[in-house]
Amino acid sequence: GSETVMPLINLMNDGVLAEHLVQMDETYLQVLRSEKSPHSEHYMVVRAAGPPGRRIVLFTYLPSRTAAALKELLTGADGPFRGKLLTDGLELYDIVTGELRIPHFGCLQHCRTYFNKALKVTELPSGRSLARVAMEDYLGRVFKIERELNELREARARTGDTLSAEEVLKRRQEKSAPIFAAFHKWVEDLLPATPPQSALGKALSYTHNQWNKLVLHLEHGDVPA
Repeated sequence: GSETVMPLINLMNDGVLAEHLVQMDETYLQVLRSEKSPHSEHYMVVRAAGPPGRRIVLFTYLPSRTAAALKELLTGADGPFRGKLLTDGLELYDIVTGELRIPHFGCLQHCRTYFNKALKVTELPSGRSLARVAMEDYLGRVFKIERELNELREARARTGDTLSAEEVLKRRQEKSAPIFAAFHKWVEDLLPATPPQSALGKALSYTHNQWNKLVLHLEHGDVPA
């Protein structure tokens, strides 16, 4: 395994770092036998890059989640990653992208997950109604536009054509940008009067704190929402 698999993994790692965009996320992992306590948190980090049909997905175990460890995953034999990084709101990624001096994009799906949770767990009907507004009137409309772009991309591919980043950018600027502008005002108006520890408050705070990264894809047609 070490003779056959590791060279392949190394090639896949080089392939990930050669792409223009890398998506990263991590999840908690319990490891019973380690130098740390059995109840300590360990992590599995996933990196994904590449176009459909040639997608590369790599999983890496980390005993500790640090900026240095995450940065190492974006550094290869030819040097540091020079493309674009898309992540959730973990602050460590701000440090990594700052040190590497690369664009940092926020994941709109994570934003939607916060509001979806608020929709399910908020006890007050008013809170559920507000979470539904975010899900349907704002985020739902944006994701509908992205689905339409994907359908158009697939239709073009069937005829041997492509959907250019310029076309995506134009469609987003015309259709998505006004929705985001209204969504931003809605979030900023609600945030001061919403309990910060409530599910809705956490959703609003996440959106507020991540805003600049969440809307950066409006300036880059080659990056997903």
